[in-house]
Amino acid sequence: MTLIFQGLTTCMICGEVLNKDKPYTGFPAFTANRRDPLYFFNDAALHECCLQQHPDGRRALMVCEEAIRNLPASPHICVVDKQVITSYRKVISFGLLSSDQQEPLAAFNFIILNRDNLCRWPAKALFIKQAVDFISKGKWECAAPRDYLQELIDDCLSC
Repeated sequence: MTLIFQGLTTCMICGEVLNKDKPYTGFPAFTANRRDPLYFFNDAALHECCLQQHPDGRRALMVCEEAIRNLPASPHICVVDKQVITSYRKVISFGLLSSDQQEPLAAFNFIILNRDNLCRWPAKALFIKQAVDFISKGKWECAAPRDYLQELIDDCLSC
């Protein structure tokens, strides 16, 4: 969740300082893709009234709630064998790849895999194809120091 300092943090929409006079909220960091239409809301603080009036505000709330609902801290359950992954080092978590449900890559949002099952994942080749296509069309720009989507592709190609 974004850090909000009352009287110092400003609303990402109107630019006014957030304080007790107007209700406000904050979003967690829910996407690593700077080119995602909802990236504006990623780790953002804003007035609730500004959020309600923003054309993408409702959709941002829905996608954020989906991200929170689909990425529990634990237990991590692998999509291949439906077993709990007992070692954190074996967890491969896809997170939100695209908030646009028309994008083929969105079908892979919130996938959780056990690294030991990666080679047996039936959708691996399709994921690689969709992810490479997404990147080649300029739809991905990673906000993190390491390119999260490229690392997922590399993991899949490693077996």
